[in-house]
Amino acid sequence: MKKIILILAVLSGCLFASDELNIDSLFKKQIGLR
Repeated sequence: MKKIILILAVLSGCLFASDELNIDSLFKKQIGLR
């Protein structure tokens, strides 16, 4: 399960390279809050 999530995260980062900062910030916020 975790591997799938990591793969999706990497794919999303590559696909949305322009919004990489936004995605990264969202991930950090979710991880930080939880």
